[in-house]
Amino acid sequence: MSAIVFLDTETTGLHPTTRRPWEIAMIRREPGCEDARLLIQVVDVDLSHADKSALAIGRFHERHNSDPAASFGSLPESAAARQVEYFTADAQLAGVNINFDEVTLDGMLRRHGLMPRWDYHLIDLPSMALGYLHGRAEESGLAEFRTAAQLPYKSYELSANCDVEPPSEDERHTAMGDAEWVRRWYDALTYTFSPLRTKP
Repeated sequence: MSAIVFLDTETTGLHPTTRRPWEIAMIRREPGCEDARLLIQVVDVDLSHADKSALAIGRFHERHNSDPAASFGSLPESAAARQVEYFTADAQLAGVNINFDEVTLDGMLRRHGLMPRWDYHLIDLPSMALGYLHGRAEESGLAEFRTAAQLPYKSYELSANCDVEPPSEDERHTAMGDAEWVRRWYDALTYTFSPLRTKP
């Protein structure tokens, strides 16, 4: 098994070229090693194209620390880019809507003369979950699994339908809270299959 990095980013908006990450959480797993965690807040985040609603969702003004000396992991974007480049090297990235995070981090690295070294095969947990639920429906014959995999989906509901508790209210839209959720969901889909539920 190659290395996997479970990750999430909190960003200043949705636009692919103007959004900036202000909080980045990564959990790196390698065979035979304990999971390593890294949480970064970008202290000099560019807010010139920020979206108010995006900042509100992540509680930017409550949680962002703009003092570089305040705590470990508070870094200027150039240093954050170097940390991300090193931490994700030769790993596959896993997340919820991982393409969003991958594009965000790719842009950050390239702004500072770096390039991504992660594997280009991305692991998207909702996509895995849809396949898992359809497989359970086929195996068990229970319509509840097929119903749970209908489009469009909501990630929290999809997670719950895989018997994985979504983040709590306090954890939601915090980078580490969401990265931990990604890790739990991945493990549930790949390592700890629960017995088939049966009709009452």
